Amino acid sequence: MSMRIHSFRTLAAVAAVTLLAACSETSPVGVDASVDAALASGSGSGSTSTSTATKTEISLSRPANAVFASAKGKAKFATKASERELQIEVENIPAGTAVVFLFDGATIGTGTATALGAARLNLNSKLGQTVPMSVTGKSIAVMTAAGGAIVAGSF
Repeated sequence: MSMRIHSFRTLAAVAAVTLLAACSETSPVGVDASVDAALASGSGSGSTSTSTATKTEISLSRPANAVFASAKGKAKFATKASERELQIEVENIPAGTAVVFLFDGATIGTGTATALGAARLNLNSKLGQTVPMSVTGKSIAVMTAAGGAIVAGSF
């Protein structure tokens, strides 16, 4: 019985990946089309690694001039084989807040805080999105659309 469930889950996972790949080849979702080409420069690195994968995660903290006292965030960068992914999250901000995501000073996306007070940017090279080759020594910042600092940090 457990063998059948495992096989079904495997088939479902393959179908989901195939469907996502087919849908994403023509139109990546949730990414600013003006992603800066500077993201593509650099060499690979990471804090956790194997021969084919690396993962790095940092906390994003409020700078002294932050506009929201309880905001917090994190950024993750992962690579495996020929895939790279960058995720940036901010939470504890007012719902509806328009935010700008920055990578090393360049705008890489925009978003709006959900009803739960969170905003997220997820870039994945498998979806045809521009993702940096490396994040080592690079800065991440999340700001309001009006230019107010929310959270920031460096890899």
